[in-house]
Amino acid sequence: AVGKMGADLIMKQFPDGAGVCIIEGIAGATSGELRRDGCKNALAAAEGYEILDIQPGDWDRQTALDVATNMINKYGDDLKAIFTANDTMAKGALQAMINTGREDIFLVSTDADTEVQQAIADGQLVAVVQDPAGIALSCVEQAVAALESGEFGSVDVQPEDTLIPAAVYTKDNVAELIYKARVFVLSSNTEGMPNTLIEAMLMGLTVISTDCPCGGPAELIAHRVNGLR
Repeated sequence: AVGKMGADLIMKQFPDGAGVCIIEGIAGATSGELRRDGCKNALAAAEGYEILDIQPGDWDRQTALDVATNMINKYGDDLKAIFTANDTMAKGALQAMINTGREDIFLVSTDADTEVQQAIADGQLVAVVQDPAGIALSCVEQAVAALESGEFGSVDVQPEDTLIPAAVYTKDNVAELIYKARVFVLSSNTEGMPNTLIEAMLMGLTVISTDCPCGGPAELIAHRVNGLR
């Protein structure tokens, strides 16, 4: 479902067709394969869309940066959109776009951590975001149902899939995602004056930050007064 939603975003952006590259996770990882295939199959079923390349990004930012850079250099202007199977790889792909002057590429991510939320707000990418709370609730409900029924399934039988709805976030509605948060955590080892921390504090979130050597968080956070560091 997530991969198909990513494909739908690409097709909405380029209704007349486009060349697309996909960066999946570690080769053989089920979640990455499902997202890859969902996007690939949806685009293949539509007219005018060409999958130029599919490469593993290993769920890694630097690997995805290298992979995306190679894709951009190889396919040039034919490459109109990139779909990544998670936001760590999206950050690498975005850096590749910036480095090569190809910020016109339509970048679709999966999930959205704080850094990606900022990139969405800046209009640099869009994201299909799963519902972690919904996934956790479904797991608990299925565990309770198994305990009550005494039917625990079998390792030899594939259980029925339960699909949890995802949502699409762009710069027009990403604030809805940000305002769902209650706590903001900044785990950087070095920071100047972090804009994301300032924004989180202005939004009234509880903030927790590492005490970075450069001193930015220390200038903003009075420990145990308006946050923790």
